[in-house]
Amino acid sequence: MINFNEMLNQTWAAAKEYEATAKLYECTTPKDVSYVHSVFRGENNTTLMCNCDNNGTVSEVVSVDSPWLEDVIIRMPIKLDFSDACELLYTAGCPDTWVQCVLRNPLGPTHNNPEYIYSYGNGFNVAVDTFTQEVHSV
Repeated sequence: MINFNEMLNQTWAAAKEYEATAKLYECTTPKDVSYVHSVFRGENNTTLMCNCDNNGTVSEVVSVDSPWLEDVIIRMPIKLDFSDACELLYTAGCPDTWVQCVLRNPLGPTHNNPEYIYSYGNGFNVAVDTFTQEVHSV
């Protein structure tokens, strides 16, 4: 079985094969890290999406004729591995009861770094900054 970052790299390779200029917007996984769902910027304001399961099977890349307006592009490679982000989360005293994690750099009024954002399913979310490794609630 492959890990989160390996699944992300597989989806990125598939997106770049589909469109060489593809750029990462976000990558989401459930708690069991059985798959990732990745979203990329395509050419001419399109959005590319594909999945990869932890066996390394990548789905077909789907192109949507609409821009993705929620995130800032994340430059690859990621500065912090998912497993290291989880360790930082737990070391900060956060429980391991999160239900979903998304790697993203949300579009907003201020510039931020890409973050692993852990959702606990009750409106409580905690982020781990991929550059500073700071853990904070969002």
